[in-house]
Amino acid sequence: MSKRITASKNENFWILLFFALFALALLSPLTPTYYLPNLGDYINHLAEIVQSKMALSEGQFPLRVAPLEQAGFRYPTYQFYSPTSYLIAGSIYKWLTPNSPILALKLTLWLAVFVGGYGMYRLALWTTQSRAAALLAGIVYLISPYYMIVLLHIGSFNEPIALGLIPFTIYYTFQRFYDSNNLRYLSLMSLGWYLILTTHLVTFIYTAIFCSLLLSILTLQNISLSKNLIRVGIGFVFACLLGMWFIAPIVYLSKYLIASNMFASPEFFHSFKPGLWNLLFASTCIIPSEDSAFFHIRPSIGWPVLFAVFISSFAYVKQYFVKQKRLQPLFLSILICFYICIFFIWAPINIFYYLPKIFIVGEYSWRYLSQAIWLGALLFAAAASWLFQENLDLRKTLIAICILVLAANIWNNPPPNSKISVKEFMKNPVSAYSQNNYVLDMMKSATLINNIDSIFLTYVNPNKMLPLNTNIRLSPSLIQMSSNPKLQFSGFIATSELADKKLNVFLNDKLMKSIDLSTGNYKWELNIPKINPAILKFTIPGTKTATFPADLVLLKGIMPPQATIDAQTTKKFCRQEGTTTLCNLSIPSAVKLIELPILYYPQLLQIHLNGKSIPYSSVLYEDYLIAAVKPVIGNNQISINFVGLGWANKISWVSWILWLLVFMAFWVRR
Repeated sequence: MSKRITASKNENFWILLFFALFALALLSPLTPTYYLPNLGDYINHLAEIVQSKMALSEGQFPLRVAPLEQAGFRYPTYQFYSPTSYLIAGSIYKWLTPNSPILALKLTLWLAVFVGGYGMYRLALWTTQSRAAALLAGIVYLISPYYMIVLLHIGSFNEPIALGLIPFTIYYTFQRFYDSNNLRYLSLMSLGWYLILTTHLVTFIYTAIFCSLLLSILTLQNISLSKNLIRVGIGFVFACLLGMWFIAPIVYLSKYLIASNMFASPEFFHSFKPGLWNLLFASTCIIPSEDSAFFHIRPSIGWPVLFAVFISSFAYVKQYFVKQKRLQPLFLSILICFYICIFFIWAPINIFYYLPKIFIVGEYSWRYLSQAIWLGALLFAAAASWLFQENLDLRKTLIAICILVLAANIWNNPPPNSKISVKEFMKNPVSAYSQNNYVLDMMKSATLINNIDSIFLTYVNPNKMLPLNTNIRLSPSLIQMSSNPKLQFSGFIATSELADKKLNVFLNDKLMKSIDLSTGNYKWELNIPKINPAILKFTIPGTKTATFPADLVLLKGIMPPQATIDAQTTKKFCRQEGTTTLCNLSIPSAVKLIELPILYYPQLLQIHLNGKSIPYSSVLYEDYLIAAVKPVIGNNQISINFVGLGWANKISWVSWILWLLVFMAFWVRR
């Protein structure tokens, strides 16, 4: 399609240095490394980075399991969410910054911003043949309001990395489209799409949609390119095969994962659409609020992109691009895709009722700005190239850079630091919220639960408070199926108002137990007879309090205790050797089930008993759905591995071998 502009090593060095320093400047609001930024997501990402280092030390590759999450029950967060970004950050933490996980996080973000800026420069240079316009396009991409929002205002980690990968991936996709016989472009294109896929799935889906749309519009303008489009599709399929180990379990279990609940409602997705004025001319990033930042972010396109869209539209109407045959079909396609993208973000009607659900996977409509910014940056390069022709010299370029940076200043506000120091966080480096996103939702299918050991009765203590002087009917089916039903109550009494009082527990209006109260932590149990109905009532004489603090209400004794070894008991006889959990137990004849200290996922676990592969079932243990096996009498040596889907792993390994052969074939031919 275009001639490639070659640059001297000296020119490339200065351009690389510029984007390295520019990326450093953009991240300067995050420079403190002793306290966490006051952004909730940073706590989660930092926890995942700390645990990715632990996973690497175990020998996990690719990353699958976060060792500390879910009470240490081997939660496979990396199997379902962003393994590549945590692999990079965990590697930096392990080998470059072993004493500072937050520095590893910031170095990873710096690398992503640097790659994104330089990648956009390369992409814009290829399309416009103007170095100065390409340099400005790289800056416009990095200072776009959306990029600044995800980087500095909502504490994203994986999405900024994916945004940094987009320009190079689009660049090599274009190269594959226009030079479809070049094996180098096939290998680098598929690698780029794989990296985005395993870094941020939402960005992968949206970028794939708009890149496919852009290339399809190009093909409609020149039907002779149809074969090229098919070959690009082959490269895309190749990338998916490389990532089959990652995407197959997601597809296989998608309807059962708790995370899937977030992507089901077109109403919720469309409710996040920004007002048109805010989208076009937002003057601030976030309206301060105690609520989630997502409800108060005012994302905008940014005036540099608006300027570029106006100029590019004007140039096309005036048929400027007719004079440059090479640019006309490409920038018409980019303009069309940009307008479609803006329509998706700000649609006067909820079009997502009529589109496949994959279009609302991003949770909120303004996430389509992730596509508008790379499309807009290319349009900016075209507009600058046209306006200045060959006259965009160093002085004008520097002035333009200063204007762009000043325009982005309103978005470059440093987030406040939290009161949590890194040292304090490292005492318990686990996620602060959304810890259950990739756990199986037991409410979605009764077949997921094979056995019940114990279960939290959240209807007894709504909002972690026991209602007083109120009848609470216990589930008759749970009570009747229990071997020896017991209720365990635990919590914390903070107020002295309840001290020296008595909590009376009634069952069917008969006093069962009277408990002396005092401030501090408490835990006590209540035996429940197998009767129907079983109606509880709690009272505290001498107080007007309507509720009593109870963090947990647990029904125990459902399974016969002599027939089951519970997970906590099993855990005492287990040790971790690399990626394998090894348990050694001596089992009497009365025991019929061993609960294992690992979360249950059908077909994703590999369990051996005394050297033989065995099937496993599920057990509801408190709030966890864990795996369990039937033992043999006597010695039981159990090995447990989370391995994902075996057939998908094989496809990925074969694809990676093929990828290496393709890459090597290019270099041999060269």
